[in-house]
Amino acid sequence: MGRLRSLITQSPAIVISLLAVALSFGGGAYASTHGHASNYPPVRVSTSPVATQAATAAGVTWTSLSLINGWATENGTYGTGNPKVSLQGGIVYLSGSLAQATPGNATFAILPAAFRPTHNMYITVYTNGSTTGTLYIAHSGVMEAYSNTSCGTGDTAQCFTSLATVSFPINS
Repeated sequence: MGRLRSLITQSPAIVISLLAVALSFGGGAYASTHGHASNYPPVRVSTSPVATQAATAAGVTWTSLSLINGWATENGTYGTGNPKVSLQGGIVYLSGSLAQATPGNATFAILPAAFRPTHNMYITVYTNGSTTGTLYIAHSGVMEAYSNTSCGTGDTAQCFTSLATVSFPINS
């Protein structure tokens, strides 16, 4: 008798959840046959990284970063793109990767004035060997990469630093 009473008290929740599942299936089927999607041409999906990168970058203007102090792009080694910067909708985006063959100065570029933050910024980035390092961007535009983890005669940031996924509001 206790089980029956428990089932009866839970039955409204069970009925509601089953109804929600049934409506979601039916709604999806209706939308696929009657929705606005049929008014647009089919979307072509490509699994090619080159096609995906080109589609993502369409309409985005990138500015190459001029690397200094022995820093160089790692695009040739890893295919990650040359270091560059873009501004879209008030957000600054960085892309590409870099390394320093002979460890030395942590400063790798001067960010062009149009992309500089209002305040000094410290951003965690991916560095060599699945470690993290720090990307420092000064309000003056000085850009540095460094890490506390060693790599050869330098640190992991000098062995490899990724700028992918780095973004910040222009007024930060």
